[in-house]
Amino acid sequence: KAVADAEILMIDGNEMDAAEEACKIANEKGMSTLANMIITGKLLKEVPMLGFDGIDAPLSKVVSARHQDLLEVNKTALKLGYDY
Repeated sequence: KAVADAEILMIDGNEMDAAEEACKIANEKGMSTLANMIITGKLLKEVPMLGFDGIDAPLSKVVSARHQDLLEVNKTALKLGYDY
């Protein structure tokens, strides 16, 4: 079980810097600018009232019209964090 706050990510009792871990994952996947989406995906998993289902509509609203080509890569980053 993981617990996250603004600075620290606890995974199975081990404390990790959430930003550092998200950056590591993002870099490994060739998504160096999407660490924030990876952290958001983890948050969606850990806060039951948020959830991952139904994320498409809100995500398409926050990704600007001129960057709709980046919608899928943002969804992928969210999923990486959710599955972490």
